[in-house]
Amino acid sequence: MRRGRSRQNPMQTSRRLARHMASGQTRKWTRFFQVILDTSAGFWARQTQQVGSLQFPELLDALCILTNAALSSATETRFEFLVADESGSHVVFPSEEVLLGTSSESTVENLRRNLVRVLRERGERADDATDGAPHVATALSRALCFVSKYGAPEIDARVLIVQGGEDFAPHYNAMMNAIFSAAKLSVNVDCLSIGASPPAMLQQACFLTKGCFYHLEASATDPLLLVLLTIFAPDVATRGVLRMPTLKDVDFRASCICHQRPVEIALVCPVCLSVFCEEVETKTCYVCGFDQPNGNE
Repeated sequence: MRRGRSRQNPMQTSRRLARHMASGQTRKWTRFFQVILDTSAGFWARQTQQVGSLQFPELLDALCILTNAALSSATETRFEFLVADESGSHVVFPSEEVLLGTSSESTVENLRRNLVRVLRERGERADDATDGAPHVATALSRALCFVSKYGAPEIDARVLIVQGGEDFAPHYNAMMNAIFSAAKLSVNVDCLSIGASPPAMLQQACFLTKGCFYHLEASATDPLLLVLLTIFAPDVATRGVLRMPTLKDVDFRASCICHQRPVEIALVCPVCLSVFCEEVETKTCYVCGFDQPNGNE
């Protein structure tokens, strides 16, 4: 008989992973560093076609350097890396082998390998996209669930969102709910915006959670690595003795669901808080289905 390498039973691997997750619940972390990367195909495809613009591989290399620098300065840190695309959010690190303790790679090596694998798998299943925008709000909600589950009462937690392009108005409610949850958990939301104009929702997230916001024009001459190491590498405690960039002009206008544009005066659904820039003819919110009674009833 030929002796080959034994293949792992998926059921046994799932059970081992469940036992590891159950045993790890007793440990409470005091430091969290989480990165959410926007990997939407549309924005980065346009970047590829533009000469002299920032390319996706350059961003990945810079994020790996940032990860290595942040973890080297604080060893007792729970690190997580998530990606958001048109089909949802996906956890890249910690991977299954890292959770089971079977990986001999360093954090950056395992992150890079699994990131390439996840991007390849998502590219092959591009038809699973639910809409034309990355699910950054979903990824932020998952990151906050990790903090709520494993975080100690006094935490030093921050989430770095790297987003390309502008906001997506239908995700406004989900994003604002995640922002308020982050503020409740004392999690600083940092944002690196890449594109023509800074997104308003990310500005609001940084302002409400006391995080740092920086906008790059997506040019190849932008000091990407310098920005990451000087602004987003220091933890929350270290930022107290540094001069960090502050938000001066924040656009607090909400985006309407009906036309996806920022409004100053609008109608708000009393149930789901969806914003409409004009009165709905059917008197019914088409987000949650609430029937608004007439004024004379």
